[in-house]
Amino acid sequence: MSFDVGHLGRGDAVHMHRLQTDAFETAWSVDSLQALLGQAAVFGIGLWPEKRGAGDALLAALCAQIAGEDAELLLLATAPLHQRRGYARRLLWEATQEASARGAARWILDVAADNEPAQALYQSLGFTIDGRRRAYYARRDSPRADALLMSCAMSGLQG
Repeated sequence: MSFDVGHLGRGDAVHMHRLQTDAFETAWSVDSLQALLGQAAVFGIGLWPEKRGAGDALLAALCAQIAGEDAELLLLATAPLHQRRGYARRLLWEATQEASARGAARWILDVAADNEPAQALYQSLGFTIDGRRRAYYARRDSPRADALLMSCAMSGLQG
């Protein structure tokens, strides 16, 4: 499948919310996403079908915040039907270019300890585990999950 990669703005918050709702147990509200994307230190990148129509959904999206030399990965989601196609990896590479241009030198993120596919992706890119937050992520039908804190120097990001 061919796709289009582009920046996301406040008007894309509805699409990001739908993607999060499909991909995760919990999602930020549309209002929260609009507010987030309206901040100068935050940027979003989305991956759409190449010849998208009005009803097409985001295939994948990333949202990051720059804080000094750190770029914090706030959201990286791929639609369930499009996972394991390299879309998240592609978005992270695109975001690395943007974050570097804004002065960031290191990625930081947290990921649920029970999200093994995401951990495998991050580790394959060179991220290392720096710490843990106990019972950080709420779950609908199970106990809260720990968050693993991970980081990677942008210059060390691996393909």
